[in-house]
Amino acid sequence: MKKKGFLFTILIVVLVLALLTAGAMLMFSIKEFDVEYSNNVTNINKADFESYITKYHGDSTFLFSKNEFVEDVQNKFPYVVIQNVERIPFSTVKVTLTERLPVFAINYNSKYYKFDINGILVGISETNEAEVGQTACIEVTGIDSKLLVGIDEKVGTIPEFFKTDEKAGYILQYFDVMKRLDYNYTDFQLKSFIETIEIDFEKNLIVETNIGVELWIYDFDVKTEDKIKAVMAVYTNPDKAIEPDSKLIVSNDLTITLTK
Repeated sequence: MKKKGFLFTILIVVLVLALLTAGAMLMFSIKEFDVEYSNNVTNINKADFESYITKYHGDSTFLFSKNEFVEDVQNKFPYVVIQNVERIPFSTVKVTLTERLPVFAINYNSKYYKFDINGILVGISETNEAEVGQTACIEVTGIDSKLLVGIDEKVGTIPEFFKTDEKAGYILQYFDVMKRLDYNYTDFQLKSFIETIEIDFEKNLIVETNIGVELWIYDFDVKTEDKIKAVMAVYTNPDKAIEPDSKLIVSNDLTITLTK
């Protein structure tokens, strides 16, 4: 009898623990996402995004992995940048996000491949028309088309050619310098300031501004930062009054030549 009583007690304890566990899982499972968007979100389909993350409903809030969640949704929605993920007792997850701004585009096979300032491919479209509330992407030319084979599969990533091809790397280097020097352009300001960037066969980088002035940076990989700083000092000097359709050319010795 004692043995049966002991087994019965064990059974009751196991049953109670199971009920408590089930109740805890029910109480501490994800039932809701509170999504907070930045004011500048224009390219993210909010309905699609919020519908997609409902697949996490029912998951344990304790076992919920923020890192895996971020990786999952940013792979699915390349424009999305998750800024913060916070568990709110007992069953809510708050997600704060903004979006990647497409800054420059490369035309290949009659499509425009749009990249953010870091070289992440964020979208592909038939035209380079401006997004709502934005300006059109800076059009980049001079990249070897062979590098773009298979690029459709690279959405949400930085294509390898930005690291392996010297001329392609100039694009990201130029933007990096522009953002780090005194001008401190935002992504939106860069798009408003620059119309096109061309890299010619002699490794000169030619920037056409929004008023039609061409900034020629000869031999781009020599004294890069000094050259960009020198040409921008002249271009932004209010006393110079650079006319449209002019050319500002900076050489290796940092001499600036202004031509029409």
